Amino acid sequence: MDAVLRCESPQLYGIVSGGVKSKGPAVFLYSLDPHDLTRWDYLGLLFHSQCNLQKSPKWSGDFGVNWECAGFMTLRSDDQLSSRNFIVSGTEGGRQRPWIEKYQSGKPKGFPRRTIRYSIWTSGSLKREEQGGATMTRDFEGILDHGCFYAASSFHDSVSDRRILWGWLPEEDLPISYCTNKGWNGTLSLPRELFIQKMSRVSGTLRSSISEIASIHAERNHHDGLYTIETLGIRPLQDLESLRSKDVIALKDIELPGKNTPCSRIPIESTTWELCSTIHVRNACLSVGIKIGYDKTEDVETVITFKPEKEEIVVIRENSNRLIDVNKSDEIGPFTLFKILGEKREMVEPLKLRVFYDKDVLEVFANDRFALSTMVYAGPTPGLSVSLFAEGLEGTAIFEEVNIWRGMKSILKT
Repeated sequence: MDAVLRCESPQLYGIVSGGVKSKGPAVFLYSLDPHDLTRWDYLGLLFHSQCNLQKSPKWSGDFGVNWECAGFMTLRSDDQLSSRNFIVSGTEGGRQRPWIEKYQSGKPKGFPRRTIRYSIWTSGSLKREEQGGATMTRDFEGILDHGCFYAASSFHDSVSDRRILWGWLPEEDLPISYCTNKGWNGTLSLPRELFIQKMSRVSGTLRSSISEIASIHAERNHHDGLYTIETLGIRPLQDLESLRSKDVIALKDIELPGKNTPCSRIPIESTTWELCSTIHVRNACLSVGIKIGYDKTEDVETVITFKPEKEEIVVIRENSNRLIDVNKSDEIGPFTLFKILGEKREMVEPLKLRVFYDKDVLEVFANDRFALSTMVYAGPTPGLSVSLFAEGLEGTAIFEEVNIWRGMKSILKT
């Protein structure tokens, strides 16, 4: 910011998120007095948009009419060669996601309904305004978390040189009586790291054209026609690995669907666990993922599935419990796998699925660029298990590696 505003010495800046009446959401830029933090001088609009702007109905979120909890940051790629500006924000006043609207439309009056909001990000370049402020362009954008995650807050950890993100997981799917009985409502997400994810020699995706995906910046090499793509990377903070227990289940090289499935039910018997898997998805695969079972009959389960044809990850909660007054709509987020041209042949990157389960909270991550947080109210589950599954032709999904850590340690030191 100092370089854009041509400041001779380092300055301190602050932003306020909100909106301009009848015009749309905005982020307001201020200069702060480092010796008196009560003194804020307005520099102008850092970012503004028209109401309900949505670059892509699939790959980006609704900008709504008002923004909350906006944060500005400059991120780098892991190789330190790329640097980009980002704004992360919550949006209010948008349009409801179609699948949630459809689910809620058939429910009676008084049924729990979610507030319409999105956690979004946008990336762009800074330019100086004649009046002395700076504005950020809107180059590419996406959804920060595809579930109930909201009110993101991040900071730069100077010790590890990482941008660390937290968020709020509100519980709007429960009737108020349930919240009263348990004595609390909502929780913080697991901490995440934000960075620029960069991939080279990309030739395409599973279905969409590169130009359709609003959440990536793609630069085409004119010599070979391949792309270098960049997007906002999001992954669980590496420090969370210290919470893993020594009780780990390790599986390798499982082809599904198969005539003889070697691991139809993996007993977990813990309400806190982490799963990491690497899955190779072939052309004839219709869906692949995991099922979290809560009883021996397998009628009560939560399903996490990747659907290659639709290019989406879905958390199916409809059968996660037998309660009739709890919102159990699906959670859906767009996701595809990229095709990369190697030295000898074109390959599809593997699906790297990482799942954290902590009683009611379920957080799903994929390939360090996808996050989805939600709640599943299964209650006491002494018989909890995990099943691997795939649909399509035999052997069209290969679980190269699956690790499940049963019984995570507390994040709070006691």
